[in-house]
Amino acid sequence: MRRSSIFLSNTWRKNKSYSVKAWRKYIRNSLNITNSFPLFSKSILFLWKIWYNFAGGFVVKKRVLIFYGSYGAGHFSAARSIKEYIDNNYKNIETDLVDCMEYLNKHFNKLSIKTYDKITRKLPVAWKGVYYGSEKWAIRKITSGTNRLFSVKLFKIISKYNPDLIICTHFFPAEMCAILKKNGKINCDLATVMTDYAPHKQWLAKHKYVNYYFVANNEMKISLEKCGIESSKIHVTGIPLSYKFLLDYNTKEIPLIWNFYKSNTFISF
Repeated sequence: MRRSSIFLSNTWRKNKSYSVKAWRKYIRNSLNITNSFPLFSKSILFLWKIWYNFAGGFVVKKRVLIFYGSYGAGHFSAARSIKEYIDNNYKNIETDLVDCMEYLNKHFNKLSIKTYDKITRKLPVAWKGVYYGSEKWAIRKITSGTNRLFSVKLFKIISKYNPDLIICTHFFPAEMCAILKKNGKINCDLATVMTDYAPHKQWLAKHKYVNYYFVANNEMKISLEKCGIESSKIHVTGIPLSYKFLLDYNTKEIPLIWNFYKSNTFISF
């Protein structure tokens, strides 16, 4: 084994930070650079130091792109909670949070959000019909066609971020990403976080191209398995919650902070 190779293996074992000093010695050994070539040596070491300071050494960060939709607060809340957890626990991962429909078409997104809010608040029975009706072939064909068109623009932002993993907390971007993967436009892993307590067929569109499904309960896992999704892809984790739910609070101080008194009755959720 060459002297440089022995030094490289020892450097990796003893100095995991890959310091400039250690790599200076390695470069000299591997390229046989001696003090008789000071200009050549300094030039290489100078370029190496610039790259090291700029890129952070040999530590290459992974990138996670999280798509959500603004229809109700649940999809965004789950996406934000996932980002918070990754940012707080995995320093070698960069996360980006994107409102999928807002990016694709701001005017359409604004109109659809208002329509969704009005129907769910004033006509919940009508929304129930729309929700279950969207599983039928006619409406599914329309939404799939729309998602296919929108996927063209979505590919632009995916190319910009170039993620190693895409997480979707809404079924529209989940299907768009699956379409892109089916067509060979992207090859990163896809994860769908189902923010419902029962499966809906729109969540499962083109599931063959999705790597991971995260569901709220065991019943959902059984339902997904019946739809032909491999058990190894399905993970029962519950719906993501903010880390704040894990913190300890003084229940006696909370009413004082919010100016609640003993005579008041309040409900927190």
